[in-house]
Amino acid sequence: MSDTAISKIKEAEEKAKLIVEEANEKRKSILEDAKSEAEQKYNDIINEAQKVRNEKLESSKNKAIEESRDLEQKAKMNNESIKNIDIDTVEGLVDKIVERIVS
Repeated sequence: MSDTAISKIKEAEEKAKLIVEEANEKRKSILEDAKSEAEQKYNDIINEAQKVRNEKLESSKNKAIEESRDLEQKAKMNNESIKNIDIDTVEGLVDKIVERIVS
């Protein structure tokens, strides 16, 4: 083989080596970018899930508070109606109950 042919082969080998090195660097860069993007998307999904969870928790808490207020109001009204029963009515009812028990 002539020196120019050997020289061209070596030159082609060097170019091929550079192309492979560049491809490896590009591959590493693409993998790093993909990993970074996947991590960001994962964090976004987790944050969104936590946000939704917190919103639902707050909504449930508010609903429970509202329902407990309604129950408390009803209990107060029942309590007041019991307090407002006339003593004569209570005594009359007690007398009727005693009569039924005795007879």
